[in-house]
Amino acid sequence: MDVLPNDVPLERARAQLEKLLSSRLLNARTRPGQFLSFIVEETLAGRGDALKETALAIQIFHRKPTFDPRIDSIVRVEAHNLRKRLREYYSTEGANDEIRIDIPVGAYVPTFQLRAQPSVAPNRDYRIWIAAAAALVIFAASTVAFRWARNVSVNPSIAVLAFHNLSGAEEDPLCLGLSEDLTIQLARFAQLRVTSRSSAAHAQSQSSDIRAIGQALSVGSVLEGSVWREAKRIRITAQLVDTASGYQRWSESYEREAGDPLAVEAEVAGAIVDAVAHILGMSAQQATSPSFIPAPDSRRLYWESRLLRRLGTPEARAKAIQLLEQVTAKDPGYVDAWAALSNVYLTSTFHQEGAFNELAAKTRRAAERAILLDPGNTDGLVARAEIEWLDERNWPAAEAGLRHALKLNPSSPSARAWLATGLVTRGRFDDALQELDRASAISPISYVVSNDIATALYCARRWDAAIRQARRTLEVNPKFIYARIIIGLCLAAQGQYAGAISELEQVAQQGGRGPVLGRLGYVLARAGRASEARELRRELASVEAQGARIGVHIAYVDTGLGDFSSACDNLDAAFSRHETDLNYMAVDPVFEALRGRPRFEALKVKLGLPASPSN
Repeated sequence: MDVLPNDVPLERARAQLEKLLSSRLLNARTRPGQFLSFIVEETLAGRGDALKETALAIQIFHRKPTFDPRIDSIVRVEAHNLRKRLREYYSTEGANDEIRIDIPVGAYVPTFQLRAQPSVAPNRDYRIWIAAAAALVIFAASTVAFRWARNVSVNPSIAVLAFHNLSGAEEDPLCLGLSEDLTIQLARFAQLRVTSRSSAAHAQSQSSDIRAIGQALSVGSVLEGSVWREAKRIRITAQLVDTASGYQRWSESYEREAGDPLAVEAEVAGAIVDAVAHILGMSAQQATSPSFIPAPDSRRLYWESRLLRRLGTPEARAKAIQLLEQVTAKDPGYVDAWAALSNVYLTSTFHQEGAFNELAAKTRRAAERAILLDPGNTDGLVARAEIEWLDERNWPAAEAGLRHALKLNPSSPSARAWLATGLVTRGRFDDALQELDRASAISPISYVVSNDIATALYCARRWDAAIRQARRTLEVNPKFIYARIIIGLCLAAQGQYAGAISELEQVAQQGGRGPVLGRLGYVLARAGRASEARELRRELASVEAQGARIGVHIAYVDTGLGDFSSACDNLDAAFSRHETDLNYMAVDPVFEALRGRPRFEALKVKLGLPASPSN
């Protein structure tokens, strides 16, 4: 009989695989079961060396031959899910199995291990050594516990990882809802730094090693778990892990009737938050009021809107708004739905995805309703503060509102990002960068925060630092065109027009013609290519005639061409249309030549922007 490493007979290994594939956790019909079956059979057939990420993506997950693991993390994510199911199997129904199959982290070739048999009773000398070893273990464990407790008190920080679906479905809203609700509720503890969902999800897709995830996110603890559904029961498990040692600090399993999974999610999330807060030394008084439990239909629509909001496109936002309007009409006491609606309306207002006055009014109404239902609701407070700025142009009130929101929830990425944006437009660059550093601690892998830092550095005329930061942004998201725009503008500011034009033309070729056209026209004019700049200006004017609000972008080209009167005409028109790009006019280096001119300075006063220093 053929034998595997560790003296595991081949046939017994295959029998163990069959046992795993008949279990509830790794059923052969599920994707993890199919994944496990493939890699084990390939290894038993002597083809383990061929189990590489690209090959697995093509053969198991039906990806195309052009599969790029840097963009698509399907194999790593599914391998992480498979490892978790194996660990759970061997800690429950497979605890007494003779053979253990594992998938080492960082590899896809399974290992096989015979379960250790009871050893012969040790003699007296061995007992002495064992006693000494036990004392050493106790001392080491107490040292680790002391270091962990000290780390928690000094650096109370946590990331919530996506809960794993153990029921075989491709995607379970209950798993998504748990991860997001736990993040939101834990962020309400003022002393606890909570990593944003986007950064936690990215780190989890890159590694299944808790220590590596903790290092990537700079957090002391990680909360993870799983969901198992049966016909009449739901079982949710959760565990809190110390990222420095990898030791589990707390774990719990919750079994509930499956009649209303939405109510189960709300109840269990609250229980998990209470337990984790106690372990991390957070007092219950630090949290805001408990979450409202809506009707099942409302909760389902709210979950669907979450998926749409994550897409970040105008089309997805429009669909999310439709769903959330249905929810708030059916269930007017649902504070989370009102808060989400205010956030989506605010984003649509900022990106000018409809009539400004109408969107601003809807943002304000949704925000006020969320705050009425929950005075500590951060999303509602942020949306109300931002509309004070975008609509009323009342920055002092907006800043006060954002700082109040951050006092209640220091882990709010949106509050910090909006505050930093406003500070940049006021020329308060050091204050803005300080806020962005804090935002980066919450969202360490966010290309949006990274780009906000690059923008602040660009407006502060720190060209080289801005270019370095923009290149870091592109490392995270190579397709993010705004980082490349920053690079192009910084190069132009240093007189490197050829390089600047190359960067901006590349943006136009990548589908970013709208955002880049005015800037490219400015740089072409500065480079002495006035006829090309005028051609782009004519194209912009044609687009504007069709209803687009792009007065600021036309003013870019006018400024480059030296037509300062026309530039001011277009900036005045942008003011009347509430164009959001206008908020940067006082600090945008493109408009340096307009500083000190009466019309430009008068417009800044109307916007509540600081005056240019006198010469």
